[in-house]
Amino acid sequence: MDLDFKSLTDFYQKNQEPMILDKIYNDNDKFANLKVTFNDFAKDRYNNSCKQFTAIFIRNWQYLKRNPRSWNGIVFNGFFTGLLTLSLYIHIGRFPEEKIEQGGPEFIGWIYNLSGLGFLLANNISFSSSSSVILQMPLMVPVFKREVANNMYTPSTYYLGRFFSHMILQLFYPVSFVCIVFWGLNIDESWQNWLMFVLYAGLLNLAMNAQGYFCGVLTDDDQGAN
Repeated sequence: MDLDFKSLTDFYQKNQEPMILDKIYNDNDKFANLKVTFNDFAKDRYNNSCKQFTAIFIRNWQYLKRNPRSWNGIVFNGFFTGLLTLSLYIHIGRFPEEKIEQGGPEFIGWIYNLSGLGFLLANNISFSSSSSVILQMPLMVPVFKREVANNMYTPSTYYLGRFFSHMILQLFYPVSFVCIVFWGLNIDESWQNWLMFVLYAGLLNLAMNAQGYFCGVLTDDDQGAN
């Protein structure tokens, strides 16, 4: 027997194909009245919102723990950005009253420098926090649609579960950033002032995380989200 393509095709059509088609027809007849979809399995499934939120939170948190590069990247980004900020504004809080006239040009310049520092700090935390989470929802759209169709959870619990689990991770950025910047500004270095600094940075971080998630849910395309 020649093993060329035509001979193999003829052999299949004469010997194998009729048997395979016969099996297919028999199976079709056997299960002709069986019509089941994933929605049929899930139509009676119900879990309360608390259980749904807990499941999503734990699943996402376990995924984040298995990806140490995310932690390292966020902390390194905070330290590196803090050092860059200090290279521009180190010891900006120093105000020698005996050398600077109150209301004079040097005093006005000092006030402008402090305003510039505040603007830079707010922008660094805002854009880094928002851009780091904006793709979280678009990238998970296929999984989200499948699991919502199976009544595994509602859209609101999915959103909140992912938001709060990422929120813990994202807080490492403003904390690491503040730890570098705060001690080099030559301002009031009391613990109360440091805690207020961290608190304001953390609140800004959370607000911009929420904005990033909100922008992410407006589209199911990662290109559109960017």
